[in-house]
Amino acid sequence: MATLQHDSLVQNIVFSPDGKNVAIALSDGIAKLWSLEGLKIPTLKHNAQINNIVFSPDEKTVATTSSDSTAKLWNLQKGEIVTLKHDGVVNHAVFSPDGKTIATTTSSDKTVKLWNLQGQLIATLKHDGGVSKVIFKPDGKSVLTTSYENAKLWNLKGQEIATFKNKHLEKVVL
Repeated sequence: MATLQHDSLVQNIVFSPDGKNVAIALSDGIAKLWSLEGLKIPTLKHNAQINNIVFSPDEKTVATTSSDSTAKLWNLQKGEIVTLKHDGVVNHAVFSPDGKTIATTTSSDKTVKLWNLQGQLIATLKHDGGVSKVIFKPDGKSVLTTSYENAKLWNLKGQEIATFKNKHLEKVVL
């Protein structure tokens, strides 16, 4: 039985899509990855607390988000490949189903940014309030963002398709 040891507060923990690896985001700016046999894969570092960590669908890349106003993409063989910058704490990241696009969110600047894996900004989605969540539609052709005020459906070019006000959110069918 493997013991995964660390010295900081756990902000997030996820399994890789194949269930063979575990990634842990820590409050000290470190993310650690282990195989379930206990073997440590690389240690990933930010300059501040890591808020979220997520594997790409093909498991070759990991994204981390941080209070240092960045998200980073890491190739698990080569290390850091690109830094994505926001104007505030980056709370969340999610890969598109095909793994070719990543969405990052902040509450303070009220945006979701869509990026390619080379770090080029594809679109900035401006929300009415602090963004709490972003998810890709299973076909990967649009994203849904949520805030306390509403939810919005966007295409990948950054054009708003629909807005759902809070009282109507329970009736939304995509």
